[in-house]
Amino acid sequence: MLSAQDSMQEPPRLDAPAGVLYLDQFIESVLKVALQEELRQRDLFSSLASQCAQLRRLFHEMRGLSREQSFINASSSSPATNDSGAGKDINTHVNRTIISGRFRSKILVNFGNHFYTAAVVKDASRVRVNIGCGVILEMSVEAAETFLKKKEKLLREAAMRKTKEVLRLSYRVRVVSEAVARITKKNIGLLQN
Repeated sequence: MLSAQDSMQEPPRLDAPAGVLYLDQFIESVLKVALQEELRQRDLFSSLASQCAQLRRLFHEMRGLSREQSFINASSSSPATNDSGAGKDINTHVNRTIISGRFRSKILVNFGNHFYTAAVVKDASRVRVNIGCGVILEMSVEAAETFLKKKEKLLREAAMRKTKEVLRLSYRVRVVSEAVARITKKNIGLLQN
């Protein structure tokens, strides 16, 4: 049966105090949920900032292609102007296109999953930009690039704020988890303080 020495040592208590259960529930239902939401928002801001940068690069490439294409068109139609009157109309059309800043460009549009289709941009000098709240404005490419730079900067700043909030929440989760571990160890008798 039980000796006197065995009856003097009591087994460790395995029941957790109510505060530990509350802290565990607080970690799972509040802190970790808030942490996941902050991570999701940070990733969204970073993704939008990357899309702004990608769109600015696209504008830059389109502008370069339009200049190159207009230079090629102007140089290829110049000899025709000297030979006949029909070539003069073509040259006038090209010059008018260069003066007004309207260029016709061919690009590939990504539908997603690397599925592309050819598209023609009739007037690459003006773009429509969604500035938020369902408002879409037509802007020049330069104004759109300026807008995108500002928007990208604001999105990157928001992503940095979210990163700081993620770090703050991660720290809280760690502190509360350590407190739960200390209380649990003290409760089962492993700590003497």
